[in-house]
Amino acid sequence: MSGRSRAADGTRWVMWFGDGKFSVVCVEKLMLLSSFSSAFHQPSYNKQSMYRKAIFEALQVGSVRAGRPVPSCDTSEDAEGLETQTRQMIEWAMTGFLPNGPSSLEPPEGKSFDISFIRISF
Repeated sequence: MSGRSRAADGTRWVMWFGDGKFSVVCVEKLMLLSSFSSAFHQPSYNKQSMYRKAIFEALQVGSVRAGRPVPSCDTSEDAEGLETQTRQMIEWAMTGFLPNGPSSLEPPEGKSFDISFIRISF
């Protein structure tokens, strides 16, 4: 993470899904993707295109980790397909990431990540 200062104790640099912006967030405020059903906000999803994009991107990563690959969609060419795909992923998340459950969302074995840099969507 060149060009950025180290996050203070108890905080982490976060790169947000959707817009790719960075901010420092208190660790206590971070939520796991497995908390999706309690964090998802339908009114924001309905009104804010950036929120919709962030939800799609976060669930796309979760889908791949869970062995449930989702093909990429070009939003400029297939908005209806993207919306259908996103609705299916939201349903999958709201029902507990079945069949393998939340544990399937963990990074692949042997793929470590820098805990001081966490990418989340909410």
